[in-house]
Amino acid sequence: MTGATASTAPRQPRPARPGQVAAQSATCVVEEDLWRHQPVAVEANCRELAAGGRATNVSACGSGKSRIAALTARRLVMAGSVLVMVPTLELAAQMIRDFVSVGGAGRLVAVCSDGEVLHGDSGVPAGTVTTRPQQLAAAVAAAGGGRVTVVCTYQSLPVVAAAHRDHGLGRWGLVVVDEAHRTAGAAGRAWSLVHHDAQIPALRRLYMTATPRIYTDGGQTAVSMDDESIYGPTVFELSTGEAIERGLLAEWEIVLALVSPARLDPELLATGEHVTVGRTAIALDVLALQVAVLRAAAEHDVRKMITFHHRVASARAWAIALPQVSELLAEGDRPAAVTAHHIHGGQKRPVRQRILDNLRAADNGNGELLVVANSRVLAEGVDAPAVDAIGMIDSRASEIDIVQIVGRALRTGGRKGKVAKIIVPILMDGVDPGAGPQSVLEGSAFSPLWRVLRALRAHDQRLVPRLRAVGAAVDAADGSGALQMPDWLSVSGRVPFPDDLARAVLLGTIRSTTQQWTTDTATPRDPASGPWREEYAHAAEYYSRYGDLDADFDVVCQHGFPVGRWIRDQRRDWRGGYLTPYQTALLDTLGMIWHVPNHRWRKAHAVAAEYRACHGTLLDVPPYYIRNKIRLRQWLDRQIERYHKGTLPPDHAADLEALGVVGPNSDRSCDRAWARGHAAAQAYHRQHRSLYSTASPRTIDGVDLDTWLPQQQRDRRAGKLTLRQIQALDTLGMRWDGFGRDWRDGLADLTEHHQAHGHIHLSLDHQGRRIKDLGRWLQRRREDHAAGTLTKAQAAALHRLGIWWDPILGPYAAELTALEAFHTTHGDLRLPPDYTVGDLKLDRWLCQLASDNRHGIRQPPELLAYLSRLDPHWHWRSPQRAED
Repeated sequence: MTGATASTAPRQPRPARPGQVAAQSATCVVEEDLWRHQPVAVEANCRELAAGGRATNVSACGSGKSRIAALTARRLVMAGSVLVMVPTLELAAQMIRDFVSVGGAGRLVAVCSDGEVLHGDSGVPAGTVTTRPQQLAAAVAAAGGGRVTVVCTYQSLPVVAAAHRDHGLGRWGLVVVDEAHRTAGAAGRAWSLVHHDAQIPALRRLYMTATPRIYTDGGQTAVSMDDESIYGPTVFELSTGEAIERGLLAEWEIVLALVSPARLDPELLATGEHVTVGRTAIALDVLALQVAVLRAAAEHDVRKMITFHHRVASARAWAIALPQVSELLAEGDRPAAVTAHHIHGGQKRPVRQRILDNLRAADNGNGELLVVANSRVLAEGVDAPAVDAIGMIDSRASEIDIVQIVGRALRTGGRKGKVAKIIVPILMDGVDPGAGPQSVLEGSAFSPLWRVLRALRAHDQRLVPRLRAVGAAVDAADGSGALQMPDWLSVSGRVPFPDDLARAVLLGTIRSTTQQWTTDTATPRDPASGPWREEYAHAAEYYSRYGDLDADFDVVCQHGFPVGRWIRDQRRDWRGGYLTPYQTALLDTLGMIWHVPNHRWRKAHAVAAEYRACHGTLLDVPPYYIRNKIRLRQWLDRQIERYHKGTLPPDHAADLEALGVVGPNSDRSCDRAWARGHAAAQAYHRQHRSLYSTASPRTIDGVDLDTWLPQQQRDRRAGKLTLRQIQALDTLGMRWDGFGRDWRDGLADLTEHHQAHGHIHLSLDHQGRRIKDLGRWLQRRREDHAAGTLTKAQAAALHRLGIWWDPILGPYAAELTALEAFHTTHGDLRLPPDYTVGDLKLDRWLCQLASDNRHGIRQPPELLAYLSRLDPHWHWRSPQRAED
């Protein structure tokens, strides 16, 4: 093909959505300004989450989301606990490195199946790796109120939930949910636990993704990332196109690697559907795909490539056969040398790490191609900027998966001018070189290309004007024979690709992604006619049936047209300025929802108004109440929280006040039950001059103050009390950090234990008569003392009982006290075999501790230091003895 390359339209920065912080865009940015978006994102996160709540951060693959998360955590939680959720072990290790490099991570804990995740990098300090809920709770408590960072894989999330449920793990100051699109979908999935305060209590949640999933399972229990009651508002967004324009990511180019099995060299073929290459038998189609990929890699000088496969067996077979197939090709058709590995989640992490290290290593300059055949491991988050190309071998990936896959090659690693190759092999058997556009569209040969382009269009706003330029170039070349592919789409291979077929492919590309050209001409006619008008008719039919265009993303009309996806695309084109005024007007006649968050807020408000009209109040909405896909109780809680933070728009706040949800005249402020409780508290205070006297009775007019007062503490922390209610309780001397009956019961149990045993050195699992988990209750009081939330009287009461205040050593107080006594008598800790003190099997405890330490099972450094101060040779027993 000859002629000039089709020019691309001027780059147009995507406008920020209402309520979002837009990443600043520039066509020429100096090197030190390339990452200017990160402090903008951090500021947006901190502004939304300063007083608590939830927020979503959408940022392109490779734009430094983990660093944004670490900087946000450092600002919001200088002292306290941070939980970071990641989908894979590789991402866990990467997130730990980023948090450590930013600083302020404090004590490190990893909750995952790999005991070496904290020990593979010399720059990462020692920490605890565990999958035991009790050890997790103890490790967090050992921070003594200081900063602790816990990195957990989604697979290990039940461990965290169990630590909260069974071992008294406190509330997180911040939960960072990385690759948050993984948590969308069916509400009953195990990973959806991360959304709920009942299982994972948190003051703040920050959701981070490059590919937000707007999803429904067709029922009323689906979790979608546009649900602000779960994910909070999107406070920052940086698209892939914007990141490329700023030089943060590499430019991309699609390489159509064409191949026809029938045209392969006879030496490569054998009879039947399979061929034998070396010792490996592979399908003829797979052989053809490998030949296409190798030729494309040689033509574009690719040195590091990841290929993507749906099944582990396919990835393994690809890696085994590829070097052998390369040896059968002529020198000009293959790289100088080929090395291939396969990688999948079932391998041990050290094996995967070695493969990744090779992938990340600099090119040795000998022309060798390194290929890693991946099955569901490297699609998210893994940083390997040396990768030049990705190979789309399996076309079954979703749009989100494709964008994540492409993101593996977009990282620049500091290389200016890098162009990432997206190699899409196409089997050409059955494709007529003279095929028209309609034939190409209806056939399946080029469907992998359409899928890739649709995914890129969803995340790179530059593609639509590029396609328009392609349409103009095709139309200009019509009949002249002078046609050339655009610079972002090239063809590789030895299969004939005449102008007629090229034109058909380009028109198919336009039609499959923009839906604004006819199939017999590239001229962009009146965009409200032709195919667009046909598609609009499907939307109009949906409107006539349901009365609106509030269609879920995956809705398909009765004719098979994806009307939900089409409506989403029109909305995005409108935001980008790509719809004509006439198209916009036509959609307005159907009540098009241009601003989805505002529409859904109004929809939820209408559900709340309907509920109040039926029930007279919004105080008793059950948590399972769902109407029009609105979880009303969760939505109300979110609005109350935002109201008290001052982040609700004024019109929304006024509407909620009118409903009696918030404000001076809210249902809660005049709630009869609350007023009755307040009256009981006033009566008790008048009689005893304190809410915390030990005088009985503590139940007045049916109100148990030992239950009611702690409930007010919890309601205030959750933002559910009005200012008037808080002030009313303050006048009675309300202790917002007190413990009420819980305190008195715990102190009574400790006093009884002290009278019986002479100490209160309790293990964490010790059970009391009144307080079931008395050992954990006592540990929480140590943490309260360290945080300064115990009153002087409470601290004095525990001091008189001989409490060990150190929150790290406190749980080991009984053992350490006994060891101190032994050391005083003998001068060392060389305990006799089976040495016991009371119920303490002290010798076994010390031997197990020594064994754990030798085998890398991390123990609190303060505990080991304490023992070493008593006796530097405390772990003197042989490994064999220690493991008995």
